[in-house]
Amino acid sequence: MRTTSSAWAPAIYFVLVLLSLSALSFAGLKWAPTQMAVPAAGPPIFSSSSIYLVSQDGRLNIFDLASGTPKSPYSLSGQTHVSPISAGSLIITGTDDGRIEALSLEQMRRVWVYPAAPLTGSGGKNPPNGVNPKPANQSSSSSAFADSGFVPELRTLVYGGSTVYAIGRNQIIALDSSSGFVKKIFSVGDSGAAAADSARLYVMDGDTLKAFSSDGGLVWSLQTGKLYQTSPSVDEASNRVYAATINGFVMSIRISDGQVMWQYPLNGWPMATPLPTANGVMVGANDGRLRALDRLNGTLLWMTDLHAPIRGQISEVKRGTQRILLVPTQAPSLAAVDEGNGALLWDYPLADWPYGPSVSDDGRYAALTTHDKQLYLITLSPMCTIDSPKNQQLIAPFAMLSGHAWAWGGANHATLSVQGRDQEIAVDSSGMFGTTLDLTQAHDGSIGIRCLAQGNDGSVEVDNGPAKSAPILSASAPAAQMNLTAPAAAEPGGQLRVYVRNPDAYDMTGVMVEFMGKTALMDSPITLIAPTAEGAYNLTVSKQGFADQTAVIRVQTDRRPLIIGGIVAFVAVVAIIYFVTHRKKRVAAPTDYSRIR
Repeated sequence: MRTTSSAWAPAIYFVLVLLSLSALSFAGLKWAPTQMAVPAAGPPIFSSSSIYLVSQDGRLNIFDLASGTPKSPYSLSGQTHVSPISAGSLIITGTDDGRIEALSLEQMRRVWVYPAAPLTGSGGKNPPNGVNPKPANQSSSSSAFADSGFVPELRTLVYGGSTVYAIGRNQIIALDSSSGFVKKIFSVGDSGAAAADSARLYVMDGDTLKAFSSDGGLVWSLQTGKLYQTSPSVDEASNRVYAATINGFVMSIRISDGQVMWQYPLNGWPMATPLPTANGVMVGANDGRLRALDRLNGTLLWMTDLHAPIRGQISEVKRGTQRILLVPTQAPSLAAVDEGNGALLWDYPLADWPYGPSVSDDGRYAALTTHDKQLYLITLSPMCTIDSPKNQQLIAPFAMLSGHAWAWGGANHATLSVQGRDQEIAVDSSGMFGTTLDLTQAHDGSIGIRCLAQGNDGSVEVDNGPAKSAPILSASAPAAQMNLTAPAAAEPGGQLRVYVRNPDAYDMTGVMVEFMGKTALMDSPITLIAPTAEGAYNLTVSKQGFADQTAVIRVQTDRRPLIIGGIVAFVAVVAIIYFVTHRKKRVAAPTDYSRIR
């Protein structure tokens, strides 16, 4: 049949709409993980077109954001174990020998270096003319090592306002972020983790948190206890700085004077820097629990158990009024949690435990590295992940599968792919799903399972990574368990409500029900009618691949009203008898008054 051009118009329009949504139509891994030769010195840094990753061998690795294609790396002046920082359009790095270097992200050229020296990286750029990282008016009272310009035993870099603080073993050098000019050099005892805001620097000195003003003056100090792989975090909006200490406490400290406002005890060690947000202070610990605490009084707002230690920086992602938290776990995985109520939205599996993720400015991507030196770029929405079965878990030919599908604005269904066969599956209002896998035609061994989510706006997940779950199929695997909930007693001819659920608490479909000598294929919840004759009756449910479950239902007339009525009648009779036998008889007054003397 011939088709007119006008008939093609809707199809062409549809294709154009899809193309316009292409920026929203990818989730999961945007490109396959990139294997690094040496570990990263810190988290990735985004620009509009690239991802930058400093490795410990002193190389600034650059990857195309769209394709993951590596570009020519940039060599720093030496090896580094210090996490780089992003300061506007600059990436600022520090080397193990105490040099600080600022590079333009887009132009990839050196903007300034401290101390000034004719250093030449593979980028082929020398320090620009006129840069003077050590002005003449600098105080000469610093140590001789400081006067040489290098930062002694550089430990960390932090950025606040227009200042970069280079924190060495016992010395802090404050540099102007745009020019590299030295603002101030001041001493500290045994420096450690730090944070900064527009007016102050907060740095750990052994087990003491110290606040310095921008001119290097000590504002206050507070003995908090040491930190374990965490840093202080600043919330200028509420005038607080937070510290999660090795003794298991989260402390809220007033910025202005160092006064402790509240402390919250954790069940374990906090291994993630507290993250203050509009919805509270988010804290993760090695007990696997993510907690949201009220910023002003420290009360617990919600708690979510991610069932694996939380280690590394937690990141916040916003879109309109929606806010989610990206949480690195040692499952290993990257979990997404609703910031408002703590609900788990998805849990993306990784090959090894991750460091904290970085998020692009538009909130579309998260980049992270893992302990096995891989770089991941994850598109956040839509997203589908499998909760059960897990990788390497032994499963039977009929296995229960459950997971999460999520997208900005909601997900309406997910597509499962198992051994080349696709199956669409509905999700509930929270994005959760569950179904039974029929693997009777599969061979024993690893079974790769993928899932892709579709958002309510039509966006479709595309994942360029491996299977999201790879359980091991075995014909000899034990049958899965299902839970049967039925009333223990019922009235003759009354209605029975029976629930059959899988281990993940989803109602099961296609269950064979045997009751009163009859069998039927039914879906949970199940409605049955009790027999009219009293007695004990067995209810048995079965499904291929699951262990049978049986419940005993006792059918009998409810005699409680008769018993209660009998008791009431007995009490009434006793009361009447008592009243009749014990009431007082009235004595009649004499009427013959003549007999009264």
